[in-house]
Amino acid sequence: MSAILQRTLIAFSVLLCGLLQAQDLTVSGTVSDPSGLPLPGVNVKVKNSKKGVQTDLEGKYAIKSAIGNVLDFSFLGFDTQAVKVTGPVHNVRFTENAIELDNVVVNALGVEMKKNQVGSAYSKVKGNTLVSSGETSVLKALSAKASNVNIVSNSGDPGSGAYIQIRGQNSITGSTQPLFVVDGIPVSKDEIGSTVDGVGQQNRLSDINPNDIESVQVFKGVSAAALWGYQAANGVVLIKTKKGKKGKINVTTNTSISYDQVNVRMDLQDRFGQGSGGVWKRNNANSWGDQIDTRSGASDVYNTTGSYFVADNGTVYYPITAKNSRANYNASNLDAAIGKGSVFDNHIGISGGGENTTFYLGLGSTRQTGIVRSSTYERTSIDFSSESKIAEKTTFKTKVSFSSIRSNRVQQGSNLSGLMLGLYRTPADFNNTDFSGTRYNADGVPWYNSQRAYRQDIGTYNYGADDADLNPSYNNPLWTTDRQFNPNKVNRFIVGSELKHTVNDWLTLLGRVGLDGYTDSRSTMFPMSSSENSGNGSASQNVINYFRYNVDFMAMGDTKVAKNIGMNYLVGMNLSETSYDQSGGSYKNFLSDTNTFSYDNAVIKDKTVYLDRTYSRLMGFYFSSAFDYKNYLFLTLGGRFETTSAYDPNLKYYLYPSVETAYKFTTHLSNDLRKVITDGKLRATFGQIASIPDPYRGTTYFGSAVGAEGWGGAYDSGAYAGSFQRSGTKGNSNLKPEIKTEVELGFDIELYQRVRVGATYYFNQTNNLLVDVPLNGSSTFSTMYGNFATIQNKGFEIEWDATVYKSDELKWNVYGNWSINRNLVSALEGTNSLFLDGFAGTSSRAVLGEPLGVLWGGKFARNADGSMILTANGFPTVQANEGIIGNPNPNWRGGLGTSVEYKGLKVSTLFDASIGGQLWDGTNGALNNFGRTWETANVVTPTQTVVDSNGDSYAAGTSVRGNIVDFGGGPVLLNQSWYQGLGGGFGPVAEQFVKSASWVKWRELTLSYKLSVTKLKIGLETITFSATGRNLWLWTEAKDLGQDPETNLTGNSNGRGLQYFNHPNTKSYVFSVNLKF
Repeated sequence: MSAILQRTLIAFSVLLCGLLQAQDLTVSGTVSDPSGLPLPGVNVKVKNSKKGVQTDLEGKYAIKSAIGNVLDFSFLGFDTQAVKVTGPVHNVRFTENAIELDNVVVNALGVEMKKNQVGSAYSKVKGNTLVSSGETSVLKALSAKASNVNIVSNSGDPGSGAYIQIRGQNSITGSTQPLFVVDGIPVSKDEIGSTVDGVGQQNRLSDINPNDIESVQVFKGVSAAALWGYQAANGVVLIKTKKGKKGKINVTTNTSISYDQVNVRMDLQDRFGQGSGGVWKRNNANSWGDQIDTRSGASDVYNTTGSYFVADNGTVYYPITAKNSRANYNASNLDAAIGKGSVFDNHIGISGGGENTTFYLGLGSTRQTGIVRSSTYERTSIDFSSESKIAEKTTFKTKVSFSSIRSNRVQQGSNLSGLMLGLYRTPADFNNTDFSGTRYNADGVPWYNSQRAYRQDIGTYNYGADDADLNPSYNNPLWTTDRQFNPNKVNRFIVGSELKHTVNDWLTLLGRVGLDGYTDSRSTMFPMSSSENSGNGSASQNVINYFRYNVDFMAMGDTKVAKNIGMNYLVGMNLSETSYDQSGGSYKNFLSDTNTFSYDNAVIKDKTVYLDRTYSRLMGFYFSSAFDYKNYLFLTLGGRFETTSAYDPNLKYYLYPSVETAYKFTTHLSNDLRKVITDGKLRATFGQIASIPDPYRGTTYFGSAVGAEGWGGAYDSGAYAGSFQRSGTKGNSNLKPEIKTEVELGFDIELYQRVRVGATYYFNQTNNLLVDVPLNGSSTFSTMYGNFATIQNKGFEIEWDATVYKSDELKWNVYGNWSINRNLVSALEGTNSLFLDGFAGTSSRAVLGEPLGVLWGGKFARNADGSMILTANGFPTVQANEGIIGNPNPNWRGGLGTSVEYKGLKVSTLFDASIGGQLWDGTNGALNNFGRTWETANVVTPTQTVVDSNGDSYAAGTSVRGNIVDFGGGPVLLNQSWYQGLGGGFGPVAEQFVKSASWVKWRELTLSYKLSVTKLKIGLETITFSATGRNLWLWTEAKDLGQDPETNLTGNSNGRGLQYFNHPNTKSYVFSVNLKF
């Protein structure tokens, strides 16, 4: 009986379990993001069924399911979670996807597409990575974070611009900068006015607050960028700003403070004082005077019977007649002009939304004080975006961004009123502290607002035509910072809207309108007694008004063209118009000694005004068809028809085709091999794209006649009855676009779902390059603009990201990139070299058969075997013609970083390097002339009689200032005569100052801790503390630069590798607190 009962109970239990398993129950729970915050809008679906729901605003869900079924939880940007139903409650927490949006990417137009369809190389950087760098500029924050993306800072000045180059330079005189697109709106990255002198200019991309950025995607290849047409000839940088999400209102605040200092300090000699020939001389330009430590140390002797200077603080200075003091002011002079800087940044982000509308609002304030005295930068920014579902199949997006910039810049470079030029040339025994005051003559008559500098030791003055000297020759650096003003004000807006309507399963219509504009108002004031205009005063004003609208209409969709063949298509039309209005004026020779800007402070002949307007229009039609066969073989065919008003009068449409192919080879690997190679794709692309001519270059124009008499001043016909003269540049009615053709081969591979590698080889050639070439002397024109050159680029780039270890609590990643690029000017008609930027004696040029941007200048004369042609005394001679003296293009660039996360603690660091390439160190070349470098301060004792470049002899055993060198004809002495002649920076030979530009940087080190305080129920969810060090360490192959080689004097111009009294870069320590409510 008991056996029968036992069998009955077993059978009943089995039956009951089967009934329970087959019966649906309500499964519920909460879904959260990796930080534990509720996540609304998550798709919850019963696997292999049509049942599905979404989480509500609090991340909660409820769905009917049977025991044993599998629930799939999916949300864009996270790995799908599969959970087997074992009971009525299942809470799910997503983990970070190792590759953001793994299956969905955004193309260059900002439209989502399947990742597997992409055949070209791109790099993606998350927004929080940019913010953690502590940089106020988006562009600078991208440094070292993407392969073959070369970013060089102009300087460490507040708000200063930077140069970006993707896969080498692709144009000689046109822009080499990529197109920047913010949320589908092409935006300006202008940096107008960067030259070898003046002030460091801002890049308008810095108007965007990095705190508002979600991610940055860099499209490097032609095929990916071709849909944008000529604007994207140098690549596309797609910036996606933060958007709202469904759910409760989220508030995030971020406060950071940065402490900045110079990262490389110029080491100037302090052994010898002011003077020449080993003798101290008052007001002398040089530091070839006596040895400071050999002086008596007694007080200096003064002439108190004549003119004198009373500083603003009351200190009285008389002319020195005998220099006895050993006081050294090298350090204090440097510290007074270059000190500590700071950045105080506050940002608040508010986001949220309901079922039909989401929004994001970002408010930012940045206040920066530069390491250079009196340099400032202030940015106030507002960013707002929303997305609304206005109908069942229709969405509407809006974006409004506004920023206000206020800054003061300081003069730099090849500029008598420049900061570093006056600072570095000041002798070690001259004190710059009291730079401003009143000069009194022997009769006690004052001259107010006088500048005291090392070449005007008791101040500038003007007592009448025969008793005046307002020119200090070189400014006292503190006069440059405190008396000269270079303010600018910028108001910038970016506005856009997008309407998207899904007609059916295979057709979606999209319309997008974007507006971008700014007003940049600049002024410069050189008050009387400044070096500019010989101390007679000079001022200028410049207002730039920029506006652009961009309109796109698109139709897109997915459909099946055969059983195993799918197609994703896009067709569209693009209309755009850009306008620049630049107006301003200048005046000089002030009537009154005031630094208040007024055109009335000069006579008519000393005033100039100008107005320059440049308008251009664009129309294009584009298409893209992406086919996939069984989701492993992909082919994308695309192209763009385009014309622009810049072709006038030769208006034509041009077609730029593109082809991308991809093969997901892991589909055909064995199961065992797929455990190792978990994902893999081969890629190949072909594409063409154009750069357009400068506007108005197809016609010859007439302008106001100007000129100069042989022994007189310049004249302007506008001051008389007026007349016109024909331009010296001939208009060319046959202008065509520059055409860049590129082939790209690459692969992407993933190993063990931990190691991801992407590698690409590319070759591109740009034909019909637009340049100005000189015409034959018999022509009535001097130059003509036309399609006369060809450039080639080829290279290899690789990026990797490896998860070395991963557990619930610990994660360790190693990532990096490496790239090479080889550039060649393969054709150049009408000339063998073209000036890009620089100086008359040293420049960066395009030279036939050489890499673009090579350094050009004077050289030593050499024999066929490379030995120097020497004088009878054994000194070098000068080559008759200038030539190539260096190559600023690096052999390779790379970056290597790692991050370790343990619970809420994260440590990350990044190193990067640029190896190979050269620069012209014009700073030290000039300082050699003035005797300010340690090279010129050496003291030697010859062991045999030697001669200097003047032929003077120095007997053995005699200590002498200089260096003994053998150029091949026996030992010779390099002393003042050499360094102020052939061996100095003002001499005819520039090649001796070309040095290695190789460097390695410890770019970033960040330590952060994220503390969850949700359980306290005070409305605050997390607090994140972080500390970042930027540019912590620098190695340079050239040990005597005295400056960071990762700067460029001429900003974002096409000239490279020039250093001449550049402002220094910075080392920074950033501390921040982030609160999430």
